[in-house]
Amino acid sequence: MNLNGSNASVSSVGFDNQLGGTFTLAGNGNSVTSTGTASNEGTISFTGTNGTVSSTGDFTNAVSGLMTVQGTGNTLSTQGTLFNAGTMTVGGRGSVTAGLGFAQSGSLTIDNNGSLTVQNSNNFTQTAGTAAVNAGGTLTAALVDLKGGTLTGSGTIAGSVLNEGER
Repeated sequence: MNLNGSNASVSSVGFDNQLGGTFTLAGNGNSVTSTGTASNEGTISFTGTNGTVSSTGDFTNAVSGLMTVQGTGNTLSTQGTLFNAGTMTVGGRGSVTAGLGFAQSGSLTIDNNGSLTVQNSNNFTQTAGTAAVNAGGTLTAALVDLKGGTLTGSGTIAGSVLNEGER
């Protein structure tokens, strides 16, 4: 599915991009709103500007999921917890916002001018996988809790860091 043009919007009770599915948010000011949970097992790409994908429930990027949030004003947000077991890249003035937490076990890259924010004094928790906060990228959370995997990069971490390591 491609959402092109300007200021188009789609609302649904849930959002599920299944394995093999491709969803592209192109154009300017387009939005997708899910009033329930959302999941990605395929590919989601933000290629336009000022696009928004939002969910009132949890958002899961499955092991097979590939998400790229790049471009001025493009935002992925969830009021629940964002679970990343797949591959997620944020950069180029794109942003990701999670309301109740971010659970990281896949591959996460925050590139130049990209940001990931965990709101409401909630935590970013990594149990496995890799997270790279590269130069110019920002990860903001009350606590960045590293229980496993690796965290690399020369970007900015705004919040406390707890390195529990793999035990």
